[in-house]
Amino acid sequence: MAKVAPSAGAVVRHLVTSKRQQDVATREIERGIRQLASLGVTQRDIAALAGLSQPEVSRRLKRQQLTVDVDRLRSIVAEREAARLSSDEMIRALASAMTARRKPGRISAYDGASTSSPSSAELMNLFRSKAISRDEYEAVRALLRERKSR
Repeated sequence: MAKVAPSAGAVVRHLVTSKRQQDVATREIERGIRQLASLGVTQRDIAALAGLSQPEVSRRLKRQQLTVDVDRLRSIVAEREAARLSSDEMIRALASAMTARRKPGRISAYDGASTSSPSSAELMNLFRSKAISRDEYEAVRALLRERKSR
């Protein structure tokens, strides 16, 4: 029996699915790192479990303390997808979640982490993964610019 080559559409669908699965796995690893750290597990042990280096675990924990909870952004979008929020309500909630950052403490205050914006990168990821539309993405950015100029 002759083997049939996959169509370009099937390959693209597989690639998109794989990327979504990778994003979910990354978020789950981040969540697991935070949970284990809060339970008092050492960074060395967390690193061994997650297949990361101890310095990488340390960086991820410090970055988390300086930025918004990106899982919160995803949960806001999930609320809209479940029809519990309108698009306008989601836009306002995303903008609020992105501006509710903690002030840098003594850790990593001068390494640039406090001025970088992983939440902006996550917003772009939401757009790229088609979780939010271009109009919604631009509306959140406009609202953030407006709040920043006040």
